Amino acid sequence: MISAQLQNEHRHRKGTPTWGDEVRLCWDADSCVVLTV
Repeated sequence: MISAQLQNEHRHRKGTPTWGDEVRLCWDADSCVVLTV
């Protein structure tokens, strides 16, 4: 499950992230997280 804060949802309306954009990812310290590109 992925959840986004209101700020990220609002920013997404302007378009997808591009080079130079800042994207913040947050999760609980005890959560298992795998990030892939």
